[in-house]
Amino acid sequence: MSKFNTSLVKEVKEEEAFNSKQSKLKEKYNVSDKDVIVVEKNNFIKFFVKTLGSIIRILIWIVFLALACVGIISLVYPVPRKEVVNVFYEALMQLKIFFNIS
Repeated sequence: MSKFNTSLVKEVKEEEAFNSKQSKLKEKYNVSDKDVIVVEKNNFIKFFVKTLGSIIRILIWIVFLALACVGIISLVYPVPRKEVVNVFYEALMQLKIFFNIS
């Protein structure tokens, strides 16, 4: 037989989790009354903003990885490498003209 009743241990853990969550919520919303239970509800706008942010973050990573692959491919093969060097050289010349550097 176990030393402690598992249902009692489970109840105590749930109560501790509830109390810690309540203390965090009370601190977040500046509630100092002990008799108040703070209930935080999810709203549509909050959910939409978080979801949209996650989607945008994933899309940015996909674009970043695609550009990195294009850059690696352009450095590995000789013909694209020569074109990339020409583009950088032309950009440097344009910057020199723009800033009047000899």
